[in-house]
Amino acid sequence: MLKITCYLQRDAILFLEALIIIIIIAMRLEEYKKILPLAQKIVAMNIDISELSALDTAVNELAHFHRLPLSVAAFRLFSDLRDYNKKVHLKEELSALYLKKFRN
Repeated sequence: MLKITCYLQRDAILFLEALIIIIIIAMRLEEYKKILPLAQKIVAMNIDISELSALDTAVNELAHFHRLPLSVAAFRLFSDLRDYNKKVHLKEELSALYLKKFRN
């Protein structure tokens, strides 16, 4: 009888351990469900891990240098890139206008 009780206790402990592991996995899956749509967008845009790593580094350096929260640093980085692209486009337009003016 004692042997049967020991087996039952051992089985109950194994069952509880398995149940705890299942609960932990379920909690992690719930966390990952929040980021799954973003991950799907990243995959759809064919962005690889090296590009994400470069972006992460740039945002972290900007945040550290200017003592900004990461979210603010990310928006500032994209704003700076947009402004830079506008300046480059304007310089190209200006060069084209100069060429046009001096050719006429």
